[in-house]
Amino acid sequence: MTLRLLFVCVALFTLIDAKCEDFQRDVDGCFCLTALEDNSKVRLAKQDEINKLKVCAIYYNINGNGWIQIKYANDENILLNKGDKVYFCAYDYKITLTNFKRDIDAYLHFVMESGKWEASGDLTTLICREGNITDLTRNNVDSWFAFNCLFLNCTNLVSAKNLRLTSTTLSNSCYCSMFEGCENLLDAPELNADKLEESCYRRMFYGCSKLNTVKVGRTSDNIYSDVFFSFWLKGATAGGIIICPAEVQNGFPKTEVPVGWCINGLDVSVSTAGFATAYIPFTAKLSDESVKVYYISMAGEKLTLSDANVIPAGTGVLLKGNAGNTVSARFIPSEDVVDVHENLLLGSAVEKVFNDEGYKFYRLTNGEKGIGFYWDVTEKTDGRSVKCNAGKAILRVPESTGVKSFFAFDTETTDLYEIYRDGIVTEPLVNMQGLRVGSEYRGIVISNGKKMLRK
Repeated sequence: MTLRLLFVCVALFTLIDAKCEDFQRDVDGCFCLTALEDNSKVRLAKQDEINKLKVCAIYYNINGNGWIQIKYANDENILLNKGDKVYFCAYDYKITLTNFKRDIDAYLHFVMESGKWEASGDLTTLICREGNITDLTRNNVDSWFAFNCLFLNCTNLVSAKNLRLTSTTLSNSCYCSMFEGCENLLDAPELNADKLEESCYRRMFYGCSKLNTVKVGRTSDNIYSDVFFSFWLKGATAGGIIICPAEVQNGFPKTEVPVGWCINGLDVSVSTAGFATAYIPFTAKLSDESVKVYYISMAGEKLTLSDANVIPAGTGVLLKGNAGNTVSARFIPSEDVVDVHENLLLGSAVEKVFNDEGYKFYRLTNGEKGIGFYWDVTEKTDGRSVKCNAGKAILRVPESTGVKSFFAFDTETTDLYEIYRDGIVTEPLVNMQGLRVGSEYRGIVISNGKKMLRK
């Protein structure tokens, strides 16, 4: 197996494709890249426009099968299949940031040419054999711009959730632009440092357009300054959550909270009408039972409600409170995973127009026929499009199920039922005791406000 190391613009490097007997270390805990697809290619690239970078010994290990020293000469990738892992570790026991400290555009960084990748393990094994480096300040090591641009434009990196940033004391700009341009990154590592310096997180997740959750630890002085976070989430997805210690959330710099993002939880108000929609941009659950939360799905031509105990990121939901009272529902982060691919509610953290071909669109409205989902009559599109307000959800129904202009709620149950179709009222049947019955029921029933005998 060969490794391609690119010397950007000037030089190429080589590697000795032979196991190194004098380098002994267990792979457990080492910085690791895991291939999530077959034919995944990665290399460690050298950015050194003026041939200045002095590179210290770094080794790699595929699936625990022995360490190989990286030498600088040719441009071949490490090629892995799904499930394969490649570990990286520095040779020296002492800390050396020569490899990764950005200095006049001279540094090492990863290039992921194909496949999908997950980063995990202790990042600091790239600079010290034992890893677990907790102090990156300039008093301990020359570490300005320590891991700057480490995954720059790695569009094939999808997860760094299990990447451990062990350093609790950071230096100036040490994680600056670390994940910049990782537009498919879904999960970020926890930022648990308690001593920060200027620009340490600057542009860290710049352009990570699919990222929706970032967790930040407590600082030693309980102060978050915008100089730590400048542009750190610029270009991130519209809607997400920043998780930080509750006692300091009010002091988090608002200028660094992207549009549609919240801190530690999302509050949604349910009006006196008793119903509301919401778009939840992060994986969440309710913090209390003040309201009921539902998905909407379709069985045949009927719409039904299902309890939403856990809401996946980027999901629209329906909330049901007590009519006549305004209540607030708080959504908090959840680690659980659920699949709601049949949910017909779509939403957006920012104002958006939905107009997909082959669908009809409805917006929750307290209209002339009561609370329900209506076509957007203000736009007069006959349901072909609808404008969704920021933080809200709309109902999208396939045209193949039949054209309906209005769906209403049965407020006595959790069912949704059709009221108007082709101008004919099709309310549910109830018996003389007010209980809902099916079409097979025999006896006196009430339909459309009129009594009738079904034999």
